[in-house]
Amino acid sequence: MPNENRKRAPSDEQTELLFLQAMKHMDATIKNLLMQLCESQGRVTGEVIVGGFSQKGPAIAVVLKLVQLVSNLRAGKLLIDHGYIYELRTTIRMLYETIEDVLFLLSRHHADSKDDLHQRYLNSFFAEDQDKVQYPKRYDIRGFLKKLENNKRDDPTSWENAIGGLYRFHSQYVHGRATRIMDLYDSKKDRFRTAGINDGEYLAQHRKGLWLVCFVAMYCFAAVRAAFKGEDWKSDIWAFAERFFETAGLGAVPD
Repeated sequence: MPNENRKRAPSDEQTELLFLQAMKHMDATIKNLLMQLCESQGRVTGEVIVGGFSQKGPAIAVVLKLVQLVSNLRAGKLLIDHGYIYELRTTIRMLYETIEDVLFLLSRHHADSKDDLHQRYLNSFFAEDQDKVQYPKRYDIRGFLKKLENNKRDDPTSWENAIGGLYRFHSQYVHGRATRIMDLYDSKKDRFRTAGINDGEYLAQHRKGLWLVCFVAMYCFAAVRAAFKGEDWKSDIWAFAERFFETAGLGAVPD
């Protein structure tokens, strides 16, 4: 059972309901994108997925990354419900990396034809023998995205709009920095809380970290659907994301 000792505020309950709705919408979007890929290849879904990815391109890579994204979001929800804030923060770092990867793949049309960064990413992503390949460095992917910062503010591929400086903060959890491990210390009882934290107000602060990355994930889904279907990315997904952002008490919705 969730390890929390306070009655949830109405806004928390509303946000959680929206979170569950978002997961269903994301699952449905993934299914629709897969169907679109199948139609374009004249194949059924199982053939596209199990058949060895005959077309190992950015489209199927994006869809698979979205699958990872939704699974990690659900995992994050389980972790915060049981008070595991340290593990939540490491999961959030992974979520931001996945969002980076999706935006990076979507931005392929901005790449210099002489730069094989995207192709190297795809080669390593689909490789069956991971010992013989090497992913592009994270700072190379991030550097490519940062080059797009001069685009207009509402460009869905903009690194600064989508991720910001949150990645570095969550990296402290991944690398086990002392200050982040000390987040588990309970000074009142003089002990480390290694079996989950049972402090409603404290958990509420960390829950907002999950809500924020969920909002960015919605942004990511909007960008993907726009790229696949050629529609305005600020569509119904973005409207839902704005509602989620406001209900979660995350402040003013970004432009």
